[in-house]
Amino acid sequence: GTWVLSDLLGTPPPPPPPGASSFEEELEENDRLSFKQKLKKHSTLPQCASCHRKIDPLGFGLENFDWFGRYRTRGGGGRIDNTGSLPDGSRFAGLPGLKKVLVEKRMDEIAKNMIRKLLSFALSRQFAFLFVFRCLATGASKIKEGSIDRLSVHMPLHLSFRWFLT
Repeated sequence: GTWVLSDLLGTPPPPPPPGASSFEEELEENDRLSFKQKLKKHSTLPQCASCHRKIDPLGFGLENFDWFGRYRTRGGGGRIDNTGSLPDGSRFAGLPGLKKVLVEKRMDEIAKNMIRKLLSFALSRQFAFLFVFRCLATGASKIKEGSIDRLSVHMPLHLSFRWFLT
């Protein structure tokens, strides 16, 4: 979930508040619970609940993938539960369902973050937001139109490239 928020949507979660911790030892060592069940128990702690409400559902859509990216249907002694619901009530199952919800509900954020990352990579630096505001809007519309290839033509024309080179 943190990866989706940070790298895909460009809205990283805040750092954990003071007093928030990883799983309690007793919960961590309980082999009868799936990772999702452990997270649900952990997120009932008041200091953890507000952030986990936003983070966890996004991660549940990717639950079929292990740490190495291998697809699996079973884990922790049982079938993997890859269902989730977002704070707005949207429900999904697995990566295809998560993708559908994100494209329908959060495409603007995905497109703008993609442009932000492409510009940072192309310019070999982070950029001032003022310079990229127009490029974000233009690029996001190109991505939503499905013409990402046209983006490579528009990006070098942006002021950030001319300003950087002079």
